[in-house]
Amino acid sequence: GHEQVNEEERKGFKLILKGVFSGIKNPGSHTSPTLEDGLTASKYLTFIDLLLSKIYNSEKINQN
Repeated sequence: GHEQVNEEERKGFKLILKGVFSGIKNPGSHTSPTLEDGLTASKYLTFIDLLLSKIYNSEKINQN
């Protein structure tokens, strides 16, 4: 049902965020993207904006 879809979406975004943070925390994985291209910069900003929007609009889940 609807709750199953929400749970799957939550799990998916959790995995995306874990991947993003792993890339930031792991210096060996860093490449220096050139954001000289406005379209590339816009894509990065749009992706981060989507993630932040999901975080800000999410409900806190008690995981006790």
